[in-house]
Amino acid sequence: MPSPRTILTLSLLACAAGTAFAGGPAGEGSDWPPLPQGGTPLSRAQVQADTQAARDHGTLTMQGDQMYIAPSAASHLDRATVRAEAAQALRAGLIPSGDVSTSVH
Repeated sequence: MPSPRTILTLSLLACAAGTAFAGGPAGEGSDWPPLPQGGTPLSRAQVQADTQAARDHGTLTMQGDQMYIAPSAASHLDRATVRAEAAQALRAGLIPSGDVSTSVH
């Protein structure tokens, strides 16, 4: 037979566990996760125009059954310049290479 102290401890734990789920879901007084503060939603025609422009520029990507417009990463540097800057950063020790040790002192 459980002792009265064990029964009291289990009762208190059950009450504490119940209060953990007392908050309502988002949008009903809860502040987490924050609801998006958007402006005016896009019209159907605007969304279709953006999608067609992404198709035309090759920035429309698929993830599963979802389509996403990939952000453009336009660069004004040519390949040789980027490679030279990367080599210079590697020589200066700004790019880690090889095995990196995180020993604790």
